[in-house]
Amino acid sequence: MLVPADVPVLATISFAAFNSCRSGIKMPRFTDQYGALYDRLYSRWAVVIKTDSGYSPASHARYADRAVSAGELPVITPRNRKGLGDFRTNAFEPDLDDLTISYITVNIRINDFLCSKPERQEGVIPFVYNGKEYYADRTKISEYDAIMRSAHQRNIIVSAIILVYPEHSSKDRATGRILEHPEYETSGAYSMPNMTTPESLNLYAAGIDFLALRYSRSDALSGHIHRWIVHNEIDAGAVWTSAGRKDIYSYMDIYMKSLRLVYLTALKYNKNAEVFVPFTHFWKDRFNDECYAPSDMLEILLLYSRKEGDFRWGIAYHAYPADLIEPKSWLDNNVTSDFQTPLITFKNLEVLNEWAKQPDTFYQNREPRKVMLSEQNPNSRDYSERELNEQTACLAYAWKKMQACSQIEAYIAHSWIDAHFEGGLKTGLRKYPDDPSGRKPAWYVFSSLGTDREDGACEFAKKIIGINEWKEIYNR
Repeated sequence: MLVPADVPVLATISFAAFNSCRSGIKMPRFTDQYGALYDRLYSRWAVVIKTDSGYSPASHARYADRAVSAGELPVITPRNRKGLGDFRTNAFEPDLDDLTISYITVNIRINDFLCSKPERQEGVIPFVYNGKEYYADRTKISEYDAIMRSAHQRNIIVSAIILVYPEHSSKDRATGRILEHPEYETSGAYSMPNMTTPESLNLYAAGIDFLALRYSRSDALSGHIHRWIVHNEIDAGAVWTSAGRKDIYSYMDIYMKSLRLVYLTALKYNKNAEVFVPFTHFWKDRFNDECYAPSDMLEILLLYSRKEGDFRWGIAYHAYPADLIEPKSWLDNNVTSDFQTPLITFKNLEVLNEWAKQPDTFYQNREPRKVMLSEQNPNSRDYSERELNEQTACLAYAWKKMQACSQIEAYIAHSWIDAHFEGGLKTGLRKYPDDPSGRKPAWYVFSSLGTDREDGACEFAKKIIGINEWKEIYNR
C-alpha cells in the first residue's frame, strides 16, 4: 500500500492498495481533501503494510523520482567564470559588457511582489494557482523583467536568490504573517517559509510557481531564471533564515522541504532546473552556538537525497577571507588543507573542490554537484591607495586559486557596488554610487580576468602577497 508520508494536514491520508511490487498505481495529482486544493507533486510517499493494529512502514518516505517538464531552457555555455552579485538595473549596467560577465545573482524577496489581497487592483498582476487567485506587484515584476531581459540579451546565467521576509519586514503584512515560519525569531533577517498549513504552503508555492512560469518561457519574453539559490547562508539560520532554535536535523528537515518545493516547481517548466544551497565561509566550525557547521549540513543533504530521492542540488559557497574586514586572505591562520578545516576561505578553496570530487557526493552517483562561489569579494577598509591595492591583490589571489579548482565554476563578486547597508564593508568593485571616482582598481583587474590581459594585470599582486610565482599559492 502506498501512502503520502508528508502532507500539510496529517488528519487525512490517502491510501492506494496494491498486491504486487510490479503493479502500477495511478492517483489524481490534485486533491482538496486537506481543506484546500493541494498538488501531490510536493508529497513524500511510503510503502506501508496493513496490520491488525493499523499500518507498519515498509519503506522510507520518498518523493517522486520523475516529473514531466513543460519545457526546457537551453543550456548556456559561459564565456568565463566571472559574475556579479545582487545585480539590479542602474546606470552601471554596461558593466555586464565591460567586465564580460557570464553569471549574475538576483535577490528575489517573495514578500516584495506577492500579495494575497491587493490594495489597488490596477497595480497588480492577478494569477491563479491551485484554483485560487493571487496577485503579483506589477512594479516589482517589471523590475525583475528588466534584469532578466538584460541578462538574456547577453547570454548570462541568472541565479535567483529566494528570500522570505518575516511579517514585520513585509510591505504586505498579511502575506508576511502567512509566510513567516511559526517559530521565527527576530534575530533572523529572513524567515524560513511556513509550510505547516495548506494556506501558507500554497501561498509560498504560488509565488515560486509564478516566477518559474514567467521566467521559463521558450520565447524569453521576460527573460530567464536558470538557477535557484534557496534562501541565504542557511548554516547561520539564526542570523539569516530563522526557523527558531532547533537541532540540526529538525532545521534541515524544514529546509529540505523548501529546497525540494523550489526544485519541483521550477522543474515543472524547465527540464534543466537546478537549485543551490548557500553557506557562509564556515566548514567544521560555525558562526555561533545557535548556528550549524556546513560540513554537517552537507552530510545531511546527502543522506536525505539517498533516502528521499536525489535531485539536482549544488553548492553556493561564500568563501570570504577569515576576517571579512581583512583582505589579505593569504594570511588566514585558522584554515587547513583538509576536511577538518574550521573555515573555507580563498586560502584553502581546494578543500571545497576536493569535497565535490568525491564520488559519494555525486548526483545519482554519476555526476559531480555543481559548485559556485556565489557571494564573496575582498574588502577595502577605505579608499586609500594602500587599501584599494590590497583588495585588488586579494581578488587576483582568489581568482588564481579558483582557477586551480576544476569543480568550482563561477566567482560571483559581491558586492558589485559598495553599499551603505553593508555595515561598513566595502567589498564592491565600485565605490559608493554617490562617489564620483567610481571604479576601484579591483574593477579593472576583474575586467582582465579570463582574458589575455590577466597575467599582466595581476603581476603587481605578487609583491603584496610575497611570492615570486603564482604556483606558490597552491596547497599541494
